[in-house]
Amino acid sequence: MLLMDFSISSKWNVNAFQATFFEMLSAWSGLEQAIADAVKLASPQMQEVVRGLQALRGIAQISAATIVAELGEFSRFESARQLMLQRRRAQ
Repeated sequence: MLLMDFSISSKWNVNAFQATFFEMLSAWSGLEQAIADAVKLASPQMQEVVRGLQALRGIAQISAATIVAELGEFSRFESARQLMLQRRRAQ
């Protein structure tokens, strides 16, 4: 009897988990589209930086757009060292 009760409760948890998962997946898809739309509306210079960052292994559009949003114009940094120092200050 105890085993049967556990399986019913376990099944309910799986169904709740699946419902939550698909709801979050749908929300994530909406966020991805919003970021893609924002990149399309960005200046050509920003779009170029996003594309350049995406050329790096492991950097997809969301990460690239986040980096650009956090740092702004990359041209304000004279060197990679200065860029990394800015990153440390922001933490």
